[in-house]
Amino acid sequence: MPTGREIVSGLESIVQRFKLSQDVNVSRPHLFHLLAIKRAKQIEEYTRELGAAIDPTWVQRLGVVSVTKTSRVDDPEVPDSCESIGRVAIPAVIRLYDDKGVYRVATPGQVKQYSRIPFEQFMNMDSSVEQFNYPLWWREETNVLKIHPFTEELNLYLILHNPFEGYIIKTDWVKSGDLVVEDDYTMAESYEVFEGLVTHDGIEYLPGDVFVATKSVFEGPGRIKLKDRKRKLNLDDPYPIDGATLNTITMRIMIEDFRLSKEQILDMQNDKTNATTPEGGPGGN
Repeated sequence: MPTGREIVSGLESIVQRFKLSQDVNVSRPHLFHLLAIKRAKQIEEYTRELGAAIDPTWVQRLGVVSVTKTSRVDDPEVPDSCESIGRVAIPAVIRLYDDKGVYRVATPGQVKQYSRIPFEQFMNMDSSVEQFNYPLWWREETNVLKIHPFTEELNLYLILHNPFEGYIIKTDWVKSGDLVVEDDYTMAESYEVFEGLVTHDGIEYLPGDVFVATKSVFEGPGRIKLKDRKRKLNLDDPYPIDGATLNTITMRIMIEDFRLSKEQILDMQNDKTNATTPEGGPGGN
């Protein structure tokens, strides 16, 4: 899969080719916004046509997240049939049939997987029903996932509306030069020292210490890992999109938002193909 940076660079090259920057907003933040919006719409359309076909490249991990235990005292929506439920906040997911934007809800290690149940059905279910004791999840609010029975941690797989709210799971040692610092698209990450002495931005850290990256490098013999063993997706990570969807939304962005014609884009793509075809080879002289 191409990275977010590569995709937006491709969009920028089309913009430059047709000299669109004087007439429309072609800033990188705007292009990333269009990319996410068009991706969500296209995935919605694909799944309406193909039924249950979910492309695995769309799915992102949130990794292990903590679950809040909620009783009837805390939430009047907890049914009388159970003592408590679990509650966890999630980013916005793409609206798909049967709430398939929430792709998988499981315990860490995938030991137990939760199944979706409509909220009304769970509310009306008696505790004597066998299904009541199955691992179940539902949503009453857009950004809140609820489960029964309660468990302290979940491993979530989602089809996110904004891919940059997803995570890359990284449990190995982090090298100097690879620390993630804040920029226009990314929040700085926190790191934990495990071994030895680490000096970062002039400050020394010992095992057990945690620091937020202000530079991409550190010094010293110590070794560090990401504090939560995961980090947010950034511009240089593979963007969660398959090739067919990317081609389609590139065309849609240029036609719907930049008012180019399909013929103009196809001509440009043909010119690019011809320019990279070796002379004497297929398509050459």
